[in-house]
Amino acid sequence: MAYIYGDSSQVTTTRLNSYRDTIKELGIQLQPDYLKQGRHLDSEITEKLTGEMMNLLDPPTCIIVPDDLSAIGAMNAVKKVGKTIPDDISIVGYDGIQMTQLMNPSLTTFCQNTYEIGRTAADLLIKIIKKIEIPFSQHNIIVGGHLIKGNTVKHI
Repeated sequence: MAYIYGDSSQVTTTRLNSYRDTIKELGIQLQPDYLKQGRHLDSEITEKLTGEMMNLLDPPTCIIVPDDLSAIGAMNAVKKVGKTIPDDISIVGYDGIQMTQLMNPSLTTFCQNTYEIGRTAADLLIKIIKKIEIPFSQHNIIVGGHLIKGNTVKHI
């Protein structure tokens, strides 16, 4: 299972650590060639990095990308080398944008709750502007989301 992650940020670091922890928990050997830094919302770089992985002697069977637009680049790279999604390789995105549900195959992706993220951020910003003290427990807020089961992940 490969991971193309985005620009350096706290979110990227959290996601990258979760990937590494999960691989370790599953008892899977981390393959350095399966871990590449790309850029958020850059399908061209993701296409290039996916192409590099597809040309490895032992290519991954699944690639997780930093966002849904990047997934388009990954899917293009897979098709360029004559492989099929999901039979030869699975692709997983992150965002849940509607456009990727209209593609063929539709993207399996984790959908963020952007409304709740925005509402929570606005609430915190108002508190900061009004100089209301924010309890330490509210310094790291996790907003849930849900998986959209598309057709880019092979059932095994």
